[in-house]
This record gives sequence, structure tokens and C-alpha cells, in this order.
Amino acid sequence: MLPAILLFSTQIDSDVERRYEENRWLMLKGTLYGATTESTYSFCREVVGYDLADFFSRNSMRIRSDIVSAIKP
Repeated sequence: MLPAILLFSTQIDSDVERRYEENRWLMLKGTLYGATTESTYSFCREVVGYDLADFFSRNSMRIRSDIVSAIKP
């Protein structure tokens, strides 16, 4: 087993990223294309068999609305 982190974006603090990589964690970043060992969305599409990027695209307005509702006072 290999510990892994799936990021949904490409934003991560470089110190945090380095800490995980030094401890041999696999870090999949939120790029749409690339190797399944580098891209969260490629991994989901090619290994899991589900297009996660398409899910977010189809549901972005609802997700946004739910988040705004949750954080509004």
C-alpha cells in the first residue's frame, strides 16, 4: 500500500508538498491530463473509470450554490 493524496487543484504550499514527498506519499494534483500517477483527474478517469472533471463541470453551479448557502450568515 502506498499512501496517497488526491488534490482537486494544483495549489499546494511547496513546504507541505515537499514534506509529503519526502515521506513517500504519492501526490496526485488537480491537472486534467497527465500520467495516472500525477493527475487526480487522469487517475479517476483511467483507473477508477469515472470522469471526475466532467462531474465537477456538470455540477459546478449547484456546488457553488451549496457552498455559498453554507457560508452565508
